[in-house]
Amino acid sequence: MPIYANSDYMIKRREELELNQRDIAWRVSLFGMKLSNTQYSRIERNVEGYTNIQVETAFAIARALECNIEDIFRIEFENDIKDFPPAPSQKRKMKSGTRNSVKQTIGKQLRKIREDLKLPAREAGKGIGVNPSYIYLIEKGDGSMETMDKLARFYGYDLKDITPTSS
Repeated sequence: MPIYANSDYMIKRREELELNQRDIAWRVSLFGMKLSNTQYSRIERNVEGYTNIQVETAFAIARALECNIEDIFRIEFENDIKDFPPAPSQKRKMKSGTRNSVKQTIGKQLRKIREDLKLPAREAGKGIGVNPSYIYLIEKGDGSMETMDKLARFYGYDLKDITPTSS
């Protein structure tokens, strides 16, 4: 992972602090990092090919220059990703959300059919062997697909006939 120095800013900041390159190398050593003034000079001048800087050293240099690391260094990842694909947990939520919205749509359609048949939930529940309160849950989309299918068949429909198609 190459780390590139912002040479102009580093020089400007060092001069504002009235320090020389040896002083910065000394300050970095106070953080327990080994950095010679020659190495610091190469980093500050952004010498071609001198991008293999340890992250800890980069942080120590930023502290020595009394600035933020992002002001003086730019890190590039070899396999940079611009747009991350959905994480597994996001995929599960998206899939679950789609399934739930389909079930809600089916539930609404089952409710409409029941109301068109002028059938009370009590009778629908008795017809498929469930508690009438479960019929209301099904109509909200909270029931299982198997029970929704059972209810649709009780009403004289095939579930696939009332299942929304994906566009």
